[in-house]
Amino acid sequence: MTNSDLQEAAAVLRHLLDVLSAAVPDATTDAAADFRRATGQLSANAEARLRAGTVGGEMQSVFSLLVVAGTSYDAMARAWKTALLEEPTGRAAVALVNFFVVFALAATAGVIAGAPLATRSDADRYLAGMADAFDVVEDYAAGRQDSSSYRALTTLRATVVRDLTDRGRQLPRLVPYSIGQPLPALWLANRLYGDGSRAEELVQQNRAIHPLFMPMSGVGLSQ
Repeated sequence: MTNSDLQEAAAVLRHLLDVLSAAVPDATTDAAADFRRATGQLSANAEARLRAGTVGGEMQSVFSLLVVAGTSYDAMARAWKTALLEEPTGRAAVALVNFFVVFALAATAGVIAGAPLATRSDADRYLAGMADAFDVVEDYAAGRQDSSSYRALTTLRATVVRDLTDRGRQLPRLVPYSIGQPLPALWLANRLYGDGSRAEELVQQNRAIHPLFMPMSGVGLSQ
C-alpha cells in the first residue's frame, strides 16, 4: 500500500466514523460510551490499523456496539447512503467503503430484528425499504466487481427477507373502517373488537386529534 493510498483510506475511514457517531440517539448510556471509545480508538489509530489489516474486524465490532447502543433504521440508512457517495480511487479505500456498506446493512438488519412490529404493514414497510437498499448496494458491489461483498449481501438479504416474512405472517393486518360521523374511540373499539380497552390503540393508529372524535374513515387491526 502506497502512502497516498494509506492517507486516502484513513481519511475515508475517519469521515465514515464521524457519520456513525451521529447515529446514537442517547449518548449518555454505557453502551454509547463503549461505542464512542471504540470509534475514537479506531479513528485515532486509522493508519496503524490499515497497515495491520485489522480495520475490517474492528469496524464490525464498532457496528455491533452501535446496535447495542440503540441506533435506528433511519440512522443506518443515512450511514450506508453516505458511504456510497464516497469516490475512492485506491484499493484500500475502495475495500474500506465496501466493508462499511456491508456492515451498515448488517447493522440495519440487527435493528429490524429487534424492532417491535405491530402489524403486517410494519413488516411490509421494512421489507420494501430493505429491498430498495439491497438493490442499490448490490449494484454498487457488482459495479466495483467486489464478488465477496456481493455474496455477503445476497446472503444477508435472504436472511432479512425470511425474518420479516415469518414475523409478518403472524401479525394482524390493517383493515379499513367507515362510520357516518365522528364518534368516540371507546364506541369504535367496542364495535370493532368488542373490547373498549383497545380504544387508545385506535387513537394512535389513526392519529386522532381527540379520543371523542375518531375520523369517519380509518383503520383498525384485523384481530
